[in-house]
Amino acid sequence: MDSNGDVNVPLKDLNHKEAIDETESSVKCGVFGFQPKWIQRLANPKVLLLNFAIVSVLQGSYLPYLVGSLTTLEKRYAYDGKLTGLILIADNFSSLLLSPIFGYLGNRLNRSRLLASGMLIVSFSCYLTTLPYFIYGATDIHSKNKTSMKLGNEMCYSNEGNEIACDESETTVWPAYITIWIASFLNGVGYTAFYTLSLPFVDDNVSKKNAPVYISIHFSFLEKLNKSCFVGILSTIRLIGPSFGFVCSSICLRLYEDPWNAPDIEIKDPRWIGAWWLGLLIIGSMLFICSLPLFAFPSQLKSNKNKKTKHEECEKENTDKSKGIIY
Repeated sequence: MDSNGDVNVPLKDLNHKEAIDETESSVKCGVFGFQPKWIQRLANPKVLLLNFAIVSVLQGSYLPYLVGSLTTLEKRYAYDGKLTGLILIADNFSSLLLSPIFGYLGNRLNRSRLLASGMLIVSFSCYLTTLPYFIYGATDIHSKNKTSMKLGNEMCYSNEGNEIACDESETTVWPAYITIWIASFLNGVGYTAFYTLSLPFVDDNVSKKNAPVYISIHFSFLEKLNKSCFVGILSTIRLIGPSFGFVCSSICLRLYEDPWNAPDIEIKDPRWIGAWWLGLLIIGSMLFICSLPLFAFPSQLKSNKNKKTKHEECEKENTDKSKGIIY
């Protein structure tokens, strides 16, 4: 106590208290200091893995959905197969460029929040892919606008005599194509973050004994869950994601591009353009919602933190005993 009556606290004790507070904060669920007690029960590997499983399915469905819709997009915006190939490899460019960066950031920042940010980027890429529809609208099959869609190698339109008139000229809708390419590139950014960070994050937050189980289940859909471990693998998550994407694409393309103003034509009609954009909105919205909880997960789960602390104490005790024997 000093002359003013204040209690002097050693600087060492203050630093120790701050370190404890920082450690406690790093193992609690919450965002921006909001860490209520009721949400802390969610900070466990099972909840984390369940969230990863849902996000993995949705993230893995984007590219298959896009692949299933490519022929429709080619016809709608009049670009050829060579340009389609560039769309398909756009995500490889971003993956090649950013994999080392995410690996570097994963050791220094909250991996869960990096993962959530990556999934929000994938969600945004879904929305961005649909942008050409909202800019150009649905195809008017009665219009004489030859830039609206591509049928084989010719541009066709309906004339006043209800006959199909064709012209060999065609014009690619470049703004639409560039938008879709950028969306594919951004999707690569998101899934690179997921596959670079998710497995190390799961591995660091479960015991070494259970890590192989969690990692294998990370790519598997769970049939049953009990107190001790996940039991039964129904099918792999990597197959569920693409399957969901292709099925969703098939269903949406059976609807007309403008579902509320569908013309009186059949799906087999060459003028038919399916609702390619609809599934992307669904996938993007679901992924956006399911990605938000990842922001609340701590950088390290408390249960594993306690296990690591005990392990470090045991190692230190064994080291001290070894030194005592030597000396």
